[in-house]
Amino acid sequence: MNIAKEKENKVHGTESFPCSYYNHNPEQGQLEVKMHWHLENEIVHLIDGQFTVEINGERKVYEKGYLFINRDELHSISSNNGASEDAVIFRMEMLKFWEQTELQLKVIQPLVKGELKFSKFISEEKKEFHYIDKYYKNIVNCHNGLKTKNDGACGKVSTSQGNQLEIIGNLIAILGILMNNQLLIKADNHLVDKRIYNIKNAFTFIEKNYDMPISVGAIASEVGMNEQYFSRVFKEIVGIPPMEYVNIYRIKNAKHLLSSTNKTVTEIALECGFHNMGNFIRNFKKETKVTPKEYRKRS
Repeated sequence: MNIAKEKENKVHGTESFPCSYYNHNPEQGQLEVKMHWHLENEIVHLIDGQFTVEINGERKVYEKGYLFINRDELHSISSNNGASEDAVIFRMEMLKFWEQTELQLKVIQPLVKGELKFSKFISEEKKEFHYIDKYYKNIVNCHNGLKTKNDGACGKVSTSQGNQLEIIGNLIAILGILMNNQLLIKADNHLVDKRIYNIKNAFTFIEKNYDMPISVGAIASEVGMNEQYFSRVFKEIVGIPPMEYVNIYRIKNAKHLLSSTNKTVTEIALECGFHNMGNFIRNFKKETKVTPKEYRKRS
């Protein structure tokens, strides 16, 4: 499978303005963003608390600061209760509106292609933090204005063209700070564990086929691995067995359909790959603590 052709289809923001804002506060309880990847770059503001972050198989604990996640990186974030963070997720392509200048050719295009990458973390003690903080907060304010809408993935997207221009300008300002402080680095993709590419391809296969019967053997075969070895690697990197991830992904889509459509619970179960209602309800309650009907009433 060619990983360059097998990308996540979901767009954060909208097709015309691929940029969204997300936030998590202590009232929402413990933060747990499961292992995933996307085409967008991500700037995460770790506001308060302690965060366990895993990126491409490397796990670290961070506190206050700015975390930068590059496009295509397999990552997860979790925190203790009481932690708060927010994030801006955007497609680097949205910054490509100049002519073919030297800046475009030597900075923006390499970032789009993944040849240049962000440094991972800037703590609150670093001088660069305060410059970035100013522009990042401007971006947040634009997403908290009157002209916003939900992006379909629990995020906010600005619909004001004036605010969109401000967001682009502030993102470019952040890039300038990173570049002036040698915090844009040449990518060395040869250092990425080959298993990470296999897991990303497994995610893509699941996303495309979750509505169909799926077995561990079928996923392992798709990524060219032995079933037993694949299961061990998947659990080691993702933290849960493959079929548990499949069911979590199915329930995630079922939740979206329950809150956004009038389809019956049975229709939704079948559409999400559950051909046994008892199994669907059991897995749904495991993830949400309520039945599908109760979840719909609360949505």
